[in-house]
Amino acid sequence: MKKIRIILIFFAVILTFFLTDKVFASEEETRLLYQDITINQDGSITVKEAAWLNGEYNGRLRDIEYKNIYSTTFTGIYSNFAGNTDIYDGSDIKDIKVYDISQENFNSIDDINKVETTYKEVRSASNGDYGVYELTDNRLWC
Repeated sequence: MKKIRIILIFFAVILTFFLTDKVFASEEETRLLYQDITINQDGSITVKEAAWLNGEYNGRLRDIEYKNIYSTTFTGIYSNFAGNTDIYDGSDIKDIKVYDISQENFNSIDDINKVETTYKEVRSASNGDYGVYELTDNRLWC
């Protein structure tokens, strides 16, 4: 059981390195990025993330890479645990939600539940649309 827990913790750490953060706006920046990652009993992980943005935005792109297309198949041998194998890959992402919290109400990751605006997933959005987000699945390995 201890080995499984260590593997899961290692997976969570590796996943945070795969998460990339891109913001499309001129002269603005992401000042802080908070992540709260919980390893669940079934081996899945729950990730809550808060990015503190400065400036005016008309969109934000967030790439989440949870599977390494160049990884080799895990065979169960000891050396696979330290290598680049698919045991550390995620299989899916689900239950994505997007919210707003004003900066004056957000002081730490504990404030992540102080939701003020809930965004709605749409198939297509245009510049200037407010309160919506698009989700694009760019799986290269399918």
